[in-house]
Amino acid sequence: MLRIVEQRSGSVAPILRLFFIVSFKDFLFTTKFNTPVIEQTFIDAIDRIIDEINSVRDIFDEFERITPHCFRHTFATRCIESGMKPKVLQKIWGHATLQMTMDLYAHVLPQMEIDKIELLENEMKKMDDMDMQIANERYEARRKQKGKVIELSTITG
Repeated sequence: MLRIVEQRSGSVAPILRLFFIVSFKDFLFTTKFNTPVIEQTFIDAIDRIIDEINSVRDIFDEFERITPHCFRHTFATRCIESGMKPKVLQKIWGHATLQMTMDLYAHVLPQMEIDKIELLENEMKKMDDMDMQIANERYEARRKQKGKVIELSTITG
């Protein structure tokens, strides 16, 4: 697409404008001209917000400094926590290998394993409860069918 524009316009400036419009349309933080915010501007804004928050907090409760990269890490962590496959995340982030993605975000997986085991335990308990209910229903059905079942409580009581 850029090559066609270049041949028609004969100028580099329109190509660069088109490049910025096409390339940066999905960025989270852009200027009013749809170009990326300079990283230092973003860092300064985050620092001002954290300074304002910390100005009303005890020194032991202060927020730690964060960088724009923390947002990327948080997003990736939440993706994995919500069940996204690491291979999909690798493709989104553009990591060369799955190992790179796993090295960065594998800390999320142990808690996910615990959560999945607890979910499995809950499902198994439901099945046990259903089995007990089915067994009781079958017992009652047979008792009514035969009419001769004697309950132990009536004999011993």
